[in-house]
Amino acid sequence: MGRRVHSLLARQTAGQTSAGIKPPRKTEAIDSDGSFLALGIRPVMLTLAIALGLLQFWTGRYEMNPDGVSYLDLSDAFLAGDWPRVINGYWSPLYPACLATARTLCQPSAFQEFTVVHLANFMIYLGALASFEFFLQRLIRYQSVAGARLTARNSSGLPYYAWLSIGYAMFVWSSLTMITTTLVTPDLLVAAFVYLVAAIMIEMRVRPKSWFQPIAMGIVLGLAYLAKAAMFPFAFVAILVNSLGLRKLQAGSRSGAITMAAFVAVGGFLLIPLSISMHHPTFGETGKLNYVWYVNQLGHNRHWQGEPKHAGIPLHPTRKLSEKPDVFEYAHPISGTYPPWSDPSYWHAGVKVSLSVRDQLGAVFHHAKDYYKIFADLDFCISVIIILCLAQSFHSLIHRLRDYWFLIVPSLAVLGMYAVVHVESRFLGAFLTVLTLAFMACIRLPDASSSSMIFKPATYVLAFIFLVKTAIPIAQDAIKPRAGELQRAVADELPRLGLRPGDEVAFIGEPIYAYWARIARVRIVGEVPEWSVDDFWTASPDQKARVMDRFRATGVKAVIAEGGPVFDGSVPWKSLGESGLKIALFDQDRIPPGPRLGPLRNR
Repeated sequence: MGRRVHSLLARQTAGQTSAGIKPPRKTEAIDSDGSFLALGIRPVMLTLAIALGLLQFWTGRYEMNPDGVSYLDLSDAFLAGDWPRVINGYWSPLYPACLATARTLCQPSAFQEFTVVHLANFMIYLGALASFEFFLQRLIRYQSVAGARLTARNSSGLPYYAWLSIGYAMFVWSSLTMITTTLVTPDLLVAAFVYLVAAIMIEMRVRPKSWFQPIAMGIVLGLAYLAKAAMFPFAFVAILVNSLGLRKLQAGSRSGAITMAAFVAVGGFLLIPLSISMHHPTFGETGKLNYVWYVNQLGHNRHWQGEPKHAGIPLHPTRKLSEKPDVFEYAHPISGTYPPWSDPSYWHAGVKVSLSVRDQLGAVFHHAKDYYKIFADLDFCISVIIILCLAQSFHSLIHRLRDYWFLIVPSLAVLGMYAVVHVESRFLGAFLTVLTLAFMACIRLPDASSSSMIFKPATYVLAFIFLVKTAIPIAQDAIKPRAGELQRAVADELPRLGLRPGDEVAFIGEPIYAYWARIARVRIVGEVPEWSVDDFWTASPDQKARVMDRFRATGVKAVIAEGGPVFDGSVPWKSLGESGLKIALFDQDRIPPGPRLGPLRNR
C-alpha cells in the first residue's frame, strides 16, 4: 500500500516547481455542502494563534526560570567570544546564541533583559507557527492523495475545515500550554525543527529522487541537536524510519546516507569540541545527569559530595566549608550567576549511572502517571479520534496506519525515551501534535450529508475547547501579581546598598530562584543550602558568627538570606523591601568577627 501511495503522489505532483507541494487550492477547501466558511478559518486561527502568543509574552515578560538564567549566562559567553565556555556539557548552544542575537539587536539594559528574552521566545514561537503551517499543508495534501483510492468505497478523509480548526488549535494548545513562551528554554525552538522534519519526511515521499530533501532533513536534525541534546538519539530514529519507509531500498539507503552526512556535518560543530572538552566521546551529559537524578534517585543535588558510595567519586565538587549548618563555596572555576547550575556536568564529573531494574521500573511507573496527567488534558480529542478510528474496519485502519508510520514511530520513540528518564510536558508538545495529526489522517468519514451535519459542529467544538484551555491560564496570568516584579525590586535595591555588577555574594536558602542576581549582575558564590537553613537560624550566636566568617573569607561583599528573623541578636540584617529577603553587608564592617578559624575545609 505504501508503494502505491508513493507512486500516486509522484504522479500527482509531477511537473510541480521545486518550491515544494502547493497547498490545496481555495476550491479544494470548500465544504461538502458548498459553504465557503472553511476559507475564513485559516486567517482566523492564525490571528488567534498570534494574539494568544503575544498576550502570553506580554504577561510573562518579567518572569524567569533557573534554566533561563543559565542560558543567559551562556549568551554572555557568545557576546564575549568566550568559545571554550560556550561548549557546555549540560546546556546546548543554539538557544543561547539566539538570545545573544536578540540582546545584540535590542541592546537592553539589565532591567529590560528579561523582556527582550521573552520577545525572542515570541519570535521563536512565530517561527514554530510557520514550521507548523509548512507541515500541516503537506500533511493535508498527503492525506488527500493517500486516501484517494478509498473514494470508491463511499468514504473520504477529514475535510479541510477540520484540519485547519483542529490542527491550529492543537498547535496553540501544545505551544502555549505544554511549552509556553514564558519558560526561557529551547523547547519552542526544538518544536519548530520537529515540524520541519515531519514536513520534509512527507516531501521525501513525494520526491524520493530529490537530493535537496535529505540534505535539508540532515541540516534541520543537526540544528535540533544544537538546540537540545535529546534530539541526538531522535535524529537516528528519524533517519532510520525515514529510510526504511521510502519506496525502494536503494533510494532509502542513499537518502539515509545523505541525511546522516548532513546531520553529522552540522552536529559536529558541538559533538567534536564537546567530546574533547569532556575527555570522552559524548553528545552531552544531560541525559546521564537526569538519569542519576531521577532514576537512580540521587536527587537534584547541586552539591553532590560522593554520596552514596556506589554513585562514584566526585572529581571537583562544590567545596564544603562546614557542617550543621552546611556551607558551600563555588566561586571558581565555573563562572556565571549561579555556578552550580551554570554547568552541572562539571560539578558532577565522576558520577556513575547505576543500572537497576527496580529503579527503572519505579521511574517508568512514576512517568506513566505523568503521561496520564498530560493525556488527561487531551481526553476529549483522544476520545473522538479513537471513536472515529474504531468506526472503520480493523483491516483498513491498519493499512492506513501504515501510510503514516514514518510520523508515528519517531514520535512514540521520543515519548518512550523520556518515559525511561524524565518527563515534562514542555518536552513533548510538538511530538504529541505530530502524533495526534498523524492519527487524524487515518480517519475516514462516510460520504453522507448526515455525516457532515454531525462532524462539522463537533470539529468546531473540539477546536473551541483547545483554545479555551489555552486562553484561560493566559488570562489568569494577566491579572495575578507578578513574582518577577519582586525580583526586579530586589535587584534595584542592591546598588543603593553598595553592591556593583561583578560583586560576589552568598545566599542562605535556595539560590537557584534568585533571579535578582542576574538582573543586578552579581554572582552567588556561596550558600547555606535550603536543607540546612533551619540549622543556621537555630544555631547559637557563635555558630552563626563562624558561618559569616566562612563567607567573609571567601571574599563575598554581602550575605543575603530568606526566612528567619530580621533581628536575631547576632547579625545586623536589613530587610530588602517586601521580598522576604534580608541582607548583611561585610563592607560596612558591622558584623563582629567570630573565633579565629583554621584553613577552610574542602571535602
